[in-house]
Amino acid sequence: MSEHQSAARQALLAEAASTSGVAASVGDELNYLRRYYRHVDSSDLVAAGPKRVGAAAAEHAELAAHRPQGRAVVRVRSGAEATLLADRDVIDVVTDDMPFLVDTITMTLAALDVAAGLVVHPELVVRRDVTGSLRAVLHTSEGARPAEGTRLPGTMGGVQ
Repeated sequence: MSEHQSAARQALLAEAASTSGVAASVGDELNYLRRYYRHVDSSDLVAAGPKRVGAAAAEHAELAAHRPQGRAVVRVRSGAEATLLADRDVIDVVTDDMPFLVDTITMTLAALDVAAGLVVHPELVVRRDVTGSLRAVLHTSEGARPAEGTRLPGTMGGVQ
């Protein structure tokens, strides 16, 4: 990524964080957005604009706000406005880490002649309380393992 793209990306994420209304449960909103969109191409974020970038991540955070341990939470939003791609259906998933989940969902959609326009697949380390309520998205470096006792929420992924 060029220095210009990186600066534009960071400015866009900062603007999105200031207007997103992301649930307080994620902790630092800018950190959440950086972690959430870590694998998304900058051009997709720029094309969506800060309002959509913030709204899409806020919708997913709302779904992730409460998840009982060991259970997946899935929601399909039809014709959703809070997406990176305008007026697309969205599948939001919050679960423990499940290898090949994104591949399985993508292949299942393809078998139904539905093409995913964009896959956003953040892998977040979070802190939850004993009831499963999200308390914070933790600052971690790429590939870092959480400290002992920190529970992983698993994956928050979305298909648009």
